[in-house]
Amino acid sequence: DHLSHAWAVFISNSGRCVPLSRQRAGAGQDGDVVWDYHVILLYRGEGGDLVYDLDSTLPFPAPAPLYCSATFGSEQGLPPQFHRRFRALPAALFLTSFSSDRRHMRTEDGAWSKEPPSWPCIRGAGGEEHNLDTFIDMGEGGLGEVHGLASFVERFSR
Repeated sequence: DHLSHAWAVFISNSGRCVPLSRQRAGAGQDGDVVWDYHVILLYRGEGGDLVYDLDSTLPFPAPAPLYCSATFGSEQGLPPQFHRRFRALPAALFLTSFSSDRRHMRTEDGAWSKEPPSWPCIRGAGGEEHNLDTFIDMGEGGLGEVHGLASFVERFSR
């Protein structure tokens, strides 16, 4: 059962300002970008943990140790407002609980900031229209486990 080995991981912080490297949308040789939030799939296999990131320039999937080192680096010397937090939840829980009607992709006047995907909006079993903010919120409440960088790497990078 592959689903039992998969985790959805939301990356953000209280200021919604997280720097990541090796991203397709990034600038410069290192592909540095600052996202308000980012989501990856982590697969915990017998051969080690793998990260699936559709926005990464790293191999797909990337071994978790490589991904963590190349994408997050160290937070030493990084101002605290840029420290990343990680909400990791089992994929089965994510699939039944997450909903997004894509309102976060609209500008203040209601126009699309980017063309939305062609597939239908995501609707969890709870029937909510939109609960993305509860997954991006890195407070201790909510579903899954919340980690700082060091504890995330220790838990999910083997």
